[in-house]
Amino acid sequence: MLQSIYDSIMELQTETRVESRQARIATKHRQGTVCKVVKSCTEVEEKLNTTEERTMAVEADVESSVNRMVDN
Repeated sequence: MLQSIYDSIMELQTETRVESRQARIATKHRQGTVCKVVKSCTEVEEKLNTTEERTMAVEADVESSVNRMVDN
């Protein structure tokens, strides 16, 4: 009787350890995915900022060219 209870407790402990390990692995995986997404979003934001800066520079050049053409 006691042996059966002991065996059940040991089995539950083993299951708990396995589930805990699986949960830690899943958490690390999710954290890694979140980091990748954040890094990707940051890269996209940087590219958008660069594109916006280039667009503003082109608009300024076009406006300057049009103003020169109008002045001449």
